Amino acid sequence: MHLAASEATIWTMTDDKVKRRLTTILCADVHGYSRLMEADEAVTLATLRRYRTAVAGLVERHDGRIVNTWGDALIAEFASVVEAVQCAVEIQQEISNQDPDPPDAPRMRFRIGGRLGEWICRPIATHEFLNVRTYVRHRGEAGIYFLSEWLSNPLSVRLGPWTFGLPYRHGRMDYHHRHEIGQFHGKIRDARSSGEVSYRASLDPDHALSHCPEGSLDEFLLERYTAFTSWGSNRRFFRIWHPPWEQSPIDLTVADESLLMETWPWFGEARLVGGNYSPGVRNVWMGWPHRIAQDQHRGRLRAFFEMP
Repeated sequence: MHLAASEATIWTMTDDKVKRRLTTILCADVHGYSRLMEADEAVTLATLRRYRTAVAGLVERHDGRIVNTWGDALIAEFASVVEAVQCAVEIQQEISNQDPDPPDAPRMRFRIGGRLGEWICRPIATHEFLNVRTYVRHRGEAGIYFLSEWLSNPLSVRLGPWTFGLPYRHGRMDYHHRHEIGQFHGKIRDARSSGEVSYRASLDPDHALSHCPEGSLDEFLLERYTAFTSWGSNRRFFRIWHPPWEQSPIDLTVADESLLMETWPWFGEARLVGGNYSPGVRNVWMGWPHRIAQDQHRGRLRAFFEMP
């Protein structure tokens, strides 16, 4: 399914007066629909009807309405772009959790794209943030577990927990990174408290960047491609693919860590081991979140993470 949304201006005539209102249009269609129809028309149509029923319920839940349908496509309108985005994400989650019927039938492939996908992913891909995480293993797969992440985009703060289970918090970022001269300093403040993190670092600008040595602590800390999250009763994971980090160790001084102390009192017993600098990576692929099955024991959930 290809989902796209854009804002449109709707003009209506009432009692000889023109009224103007903004609306958000969501368009959806099935990816590879013709190929699926050629493979098995009956199963494809049955699956499409089942998915459309689910989509119609989600659109109604978010105060939208389906304007038109044809073939494998549909158009829905919403009064709020936030409701349209939330509905689009829920559509993806609902469809991804449904099993093929019959079990050996090919899955309908769904994707978020167009202006809607760009709008959703741009804040996640481009924002400045402070990410606090730890390192865990689940059923033999090593990954990271997000403790918290501060960022300045209020919309991402709202959508992050609800979509990927990311523990976003609203903060103010003040970064001054002079890559060309190897000087870095910054300050992060929580939007609701006086706590902050401030730091200063330096790096020889002529120092060559490289991949982390195999088996090193740097590789252990940086090269993680599975992320685990927990929000409410939802346990999820998603995977990330990108080239290895080009990085270098950096001389780092943390001048104020009060934000970390007030969030996690145990942080007072932590000590700084070191720091790394990377200009970042391109061509990052972020997979869709998957639910983690929760085992129950005497009515209580078992812990599902262990330290690596």
